Amino acid sequence: MPFAHRFTTEGLIPRLESEIETLLQKHKEGIVIRLHVLGDFYSVEYVNFWQEMLIRHPKLCLFGYTARKGDNIAHAIWLLN
Repeated sequence: MPFAHRFTTEGLIPRLESEIETLLQKHKEGIVIRLHVLGDFYSVEYVNFWQEMLIRHPKLCLFGYTARKGDNIAHAIWLLN
């Protein structure tokens, strides 16, 4: 993806939370979010954020991929699944 742009994680979680709320208000039937077209889970807290979003919003679905193996982030993803 030669023209892809990476974003800083600063302020990411509050912005995602706000955007999820907005999308779910607009799409009452639910939404599906693909995580990480470019990138990966960067912390256990970030994995936990997605878990909290799934618990809080029953009409939210997620899918994605990870290259994580054998670290605490990979374990958190495994527990989430």
